[in-house]
Amino acid sequence: MLLNFEHVSKNGIDYVLVPEKDFKVIQEELDDAEDLLFLRAARKENEEKPRLTHEEMMKELGLE
Repeated sequence: MLLNFEHVSKNGIDYVLVPEKDFKVIQEELDDAEDLLFLRAARKENEEKPRLTHEEMMKELGLE
């Protein structure tokens, strides 16, 4: 992913200016990474519990 940004220093403070479209790409990537971490933690927490197939879950929910 190639991003456009500009580095600016003002009054001894460094800033990075990012175009809105690039910021949104970064935000989506971070959201995806957070979702993946949550999924991995949930799988680890539940790895010993029995699992249902898609068909079993549909039947249990009365959606078949």
